[in-house]
Amino acid sequence: MATKGGPLARGLLLQSKGDWKGALACYRQALAADPLNADACLRAGLAEAREGRMNEAAELLRRAVASRPGFADAEKALGGVLLALERHGEAAAAFERAQKLGASSAAVQFDLGSALLGLSELERAAEAYQRAADLRPGFGDAYAKLGNVLMTLRRHEDAVNAYRKATEAAPGDAQAWYNLGLAK
Repeated sequence: MATKGGPLARGLLLQSKGDWKGALACYRQALAADPLNADACLRAGLAEAREGRMNEAAELLRRAVASRPGFADAEKALGGVLLALERHGEAAAAFERAQKLGASSAAVQFDLGSALLGLSELERAAEAYQRAADLRPGFGDAYAKLGNVLMTLRRHEDAVNAYRKATEAAPGDAQAWYNLGLAK
């Protein structure tokens, strides 16, 4: 029985049903037909990452970016994979490119902050975490990370404010309460 729409469409359907392995097989089939299909590269890269194969994911996502310059979703996904690989400089660059392309969501800002933190660029990390919190009020993890960075920068009053916002966003988060107590 033939499925309408080709391997990429079948892959998306399988992915929507939670069948990542089946989706990956379809994405690979799409790539066999067109190795530079940016959408197939993106989807296959995301599926590889989901399966824990980060190096393969990074390679596919780089291909997606090269195949379609200005592909914000691919830049964002590449940044996430590189962050997982602890390649902080490359991850930060990918997140910054995604941001310039219009993908400046709270999640992108948060991940950019994490990449910058990995580079020990604390002031820039604090700015990114603050932007993440500004974009998504109640983003407890962003406030918590911001508080941690501010404590490292010895900006205790600002850290207390960030931790307070973290506890307001997640009142059951014991670590946020502990950090607030330490900061006071």
